[in-house]
Amino acid sequence: MSIKYKYIKAGTVTNGEISSLKAETDHHEIVQTVLKEIANKEGERIVTAMMSTYIEGQQVGVNHFDPGGAEPSTLRTIEKIEICSDGETWSTVSLIEP
Repeated sequence: MSIKYKYIKAGTVTNGEISSLKAETDHHEIVQTVLKEIANKEGERIVTAMMSTYIEGQQVGVNHFDPGGAEPSTLRTIEKIEICSDGETWSTVSLIEP
């Protein structure tokens, strides 16, 4: 299964792809894998809103992804993250300030 992602950091778009995921990987695992990869690549903590799957637009929590093996930068420069797991539809990750 190939997952494409793109993110905007300091006004620059970066594209990426992860191709090592199993076909039965669920959406939550896909998002986690992509966010961990971006956090590691950029050395930056990514904080996201966890949204309800039952009530549209309701935030039910917060999750964060830190770069492995390093203290995350306190500077937040990632402005937007989008993920495409089906080859057609792009989903935007709900980023929030820590």
